[in-house]
Amino acid sequence: MKTLNIHIVEDEDQLRETMALALAEEGYCPTMSQDITYPIKRMIPKGTDLVLLDLMLPGGSGFEVIRHLKQDTNIPVIVVSAMDALDDRIKGLDLGADDYITKPFSAKELLARIRCVARRMGMTNVPSQELTCGSIRLNLGDRKATRDGEDVPLTKREFEIMELLAMNRGRVVTREELLEKLSDQEGELTSNSLDVHIYNLRRKFDPETIQTSRGIGFQICDDGS
Repeated sequence: MKTLNIHIVEDEDQLRETMALALAEEGYCPTMSQDITYPIKRMIPKGTDLVLLDLMLPGGSGFEVIRHLKQDTNIPVIVVSAMDALDDRIKGLDLGADDYITKPFSAKELLARIRCVARRMGMTNVPSQELTCGSIRLNLGDRKATRDGEDVPLTKREFEIMELLAMNRGRVVTREELLEKLSDQEGELTSNSLDVHIYNLRRKFDPETIQTSRGIGFQICDDGS
């Protein structure tokens, strides 16, 4: 089974080393760089499967790296940045970033985000894991959901929405972020269809499971009730 090669672009020495150690312990093969070099397409080692990218880097902007990578390759990019403004997240996702993590973050969250992106890209060596929000459990291996131990049948899209909300519990996930991350080769996710999926999820779990932040997005309740 192929080991994922993950390239870290981060100028903070301690964080870069910590990320690399977490990846290696998980069974991934990390490589590292600390600034932008030109031409950009040559700064990423051959055979890289996924890039973890800071945005504020010596020699240029991480936004420029996203733009060039998405023009020239199909390598997924997860932004790892202290730039936590909504406009920055939207810009990164609009340029083609596959996920966006704001600092500080835990190694556990980083690894979960990598698994999520890897699954979406069809990478086959992603370990199974379970996400828990109170009484709700999401098995990421067999893509099944339970509440209080009882199976809750979900469609593929419903599971993806719950997975993304659960991975981001503690913060509101914007509509733009959901629409961007969950549109794939099977079709675009529209704002109207997102509302239908949210309605169905509340009906299947509990009306209070997913809270609406009016005009912004949605947030899952930690207690799942």
